[in-house]
Amino acid sequence: MKFKKILAVSAALLGIFCTSLNVCADTLAEHDGLKYRVSDSGEESLYTGWTKKGGDRYYYNNGKMKKNCWLTVNGKRKYFLQADGKRATGKVTIQGETYQFDENGVILPDEWGLTLTVKDVTRTGCTVVFTQSGGNPTGELETGVPYIVEEYKNGKWTEVAQVPSEIDRAWADLACLLEKDSSREFTINWEDLYGELPYGYYRIGKNVNYFRKTADYDSKMYYAYFDVKPSDPEKVIT
Repeated sequence: MKFKKILAVSAALLGIFCTSLNVCADTLAEHDGLKYRVSDSGEESLYTGWTKKGGDRYYYNNGKMKKNCWLTVNGKRKYFLQADGKRATGKVTIQGETYQFDENGVILPDEWGLTLTVKDVTRTGCTVVFTQSGGNPTGELETGVPYIVEEYKNGKWTEVAQVPSEIDRAWADLACLLEKDSSREFTINWEDLYGELPYGYYRIGKNVNYFRKTADYDSKMYYAYFDVKPSDPEKVIT
């Protein structure tokens, strides 16, 4: 009797295991220019996720292959999908900027460990977020109040035309420390400087100084990219 019970339990467990395998045994199909997930029962649904072809990987969102865009994780750029949809690896130039990706397509950290992102974008302003994580900074990282907004047109970045002013504009002489393993936000309203931005693809840049000691420092411009559109305000996948 005990032996029969063990066989029955084993058969039941095997049935559960096989059922789980069948649930996971979906396949992919493509028709009408869209990628579908086909379940074991034959039901189709638009596919979202990675696919592999040869040694390359591609990403689909609701059945469509994503191309020429960033994939972000927790608001940070992680992967870039090139014009043919292929996930970028190695050194790649994207709209005039050079980036380095590892063999898995993950963007490598900046040597100072800084990233600049944007949120709450409108036609007259946004919030920019500096995050420091990793890298190898041994001195102090500081940024100031100045910023620049550029638009991508005809294959190049050009500063947005400033609104005419009867008074000379001057930036406040303030320095903000970017501490290690932390984030710092800056709310920016560019309406007085650039007016209301037309729909288009933009980037906002802020300069950072890396002070090792008195009179010994380097400077670097960091950019965050965004779209101004009637809908789909950011040219990224979250």
